[in-house]
Amino acid sequence: MRPDSHQRSLLIRYLNAGADGLMVPMVDTAGQARAIVDAVRYACPADHEKRLVVSMIETLDAIGNIDSLLAVEGIDVFFIGPSDLSQSMGYPGNPKAPPVAAAIEHALATIRAAGKAPGMPATAESLATVIGNGCRYIYTHLPRILGAGAMEFLGKAGR
Repeated sequence: MRPDSHQRSLLIRYLNAGADGLMVPMVDTAGQARAIVDAVRYACPADHEKRLVVSMIETLDAIGNIDSLLAVEGIDVFFIGPSDLSQSMGYPGNPKAPPVAAAIEHALATIRAAGKAPGMPATAESLATVIGNGCRYIYTHLPRILGAGAMEFLGKAGR
């Protein structure tokens, strides 16, 4: 599940409803990351280690706090959100702007050096690059995949 915040009651509600994991947005500090892990352990005391916990790195504050975020035990994936990061850095809609790209590369390198799992969104066109950057968790939108497959199928059908 991808809740719209890291509000404790919301995270617990999703876990109690049966979510196998949480992809939590706007995690800027180690304190917020610890609170997320604590909520998962509270909601799932017997099997919290079986729940996937993804911390979304989407702000310049999170980039600045990356070392302390990586030190929080219980976070499985550190996911870089390029679009939100570009917005927070003053480059709305431009995650390829040089300062944003540098922040992303710094975060990915730091995550990999810590032996943690990095993640990022990918399209069919960017997938090889994202995998090449060491990402082990890749996010995409299902309509994008289905649409690409449908277009390929229709192309082969001559339509």
